[in-house]
This record gives sequence, C-alpha cells and structure tokens, in this order.
Amino acid sequence: SDTVETISPVVDGYADTLQSATALKFDANNRLVVADAVGRGDKADVFKVDISDKTAAVSMSVNELTALLGNNQTIRINVYEGNNLTKVWKSFTVKNEARVFSDLLFKANTSYTFEVVGSGDNATQFEITLDKTDLAIDNSDDTLALAQTNGKVLAMPTAGNTLIYKDFVGFGDSADCQIIEQAASGEYTFNLSNVSANTVMTVYEVQD
Repeated sequence: SDTVETISPVVDGYADTLQSATALKFDANNRLVVADAVGRGDKADVFKVDISDKTAAVSMSVNELTALLGNNQTIRINVYEGNNLTKVWKSFTVKNEARVFSDLLFKANTSYTFEVVGSGDNATQFEITLDKTDLAIDNSDDTLALAQTNGKVLAMPTAGNTLIYKDFVGFGDSADCQIIEQAASGEYTFNLSNVSANTVMTVYEVQD
C-alpha cells in the first residue's frame, strides 16, 4: 500500500523573496520573535527590521528545531545589510539543537533582511528571537576639533588628584576626544584600563 505523509498545517506568515521581505518591528522591550516553518512547499521565510538612529548590539537565539517532515532538520539564516540584497552579510546554520548568536552589531539608520531557508524536502518549524540593545554612542567628540567646538572639557576635581572618565569606543564611534583643563603644572599619569579589545590612547599638548 502507498504511504501517505502529512504535514501539520502551518500558515506562511512571511514573504518568500528578498525583494518582498516582511517588515517587522522590535517591541517595547526591544525584542522580536519570529516563528514559522520552512522546507517542503515553503523554501524560505524572509523578514526585515529597520534600525533607527541608534547603533545596536543584537543577540539572536534559535530554539530547538521541530520536525514536521523528515529527519534532517537544518535551517540556514542569511542576513543582508542595507539595500545590498546580492551579498550575504552574515550566515548561520542551525542543526536540530538550540543556538545563540550574540554580538551582532547593527548600524544606525540601516535595514537588515533575514532569509530563513529550509533543507530539501524536509519541513522544519523554527522560532527565532532577536534581542536588541541600543549602544550609547556620542559622535560629537570623534575629533579634537569637535571636542573643542562642543565643549568636551574635563576638569580636575577640587578634592583629590584623580580624574576618572568612562565611555565607549568602537563600532559606530571610532574615537572619543576629551580636553583636560590643567589646574597646575606637574606630573600626570594616564592609565587606560577595563578595555575589552585593543585600544589606543593618545595625549596631545594643546597650547593657547
């Protein structure tokens, strides 16, 4: 007798091509959850998100895949940056187990398109969660000239001789320039600490 394979009915809630990607938004808690199925009858699900005026760090977690048809449960997630839909920016492959991909850095005022692709004749149900953290980026002090124009001045404290300055540099914020008002002549020691990657500090002497 013939064997009949059945698939649990799944509503295809997302576009199938890069050009017609479904536009989605992060919720009030900066989270976005996408759940659907890809594979036989629905090769890909495509959605996109727009990053507003703040550069962001995004963590992407994929729940354990659910088999609707077949045994080889694998999905590939292709991510495209901006309007360039011909070149994959990043690609991730998930096989059966849950995975977390952290430290994805998204540029401000840029759209990101996600293409979730199934494998062959299998049918795979997936759930992807994106968690976004806006980065505190200040570009008003990226150069010495900007620091002077925008009044980025640090004054030595009246009590004690230690001045502590903390900030962020890197993706979206190439440099921080601060001007230290020298209260008096003397010997100054500069200490760069608690950095998570290679960082260079340069001290310039500016005379009126």
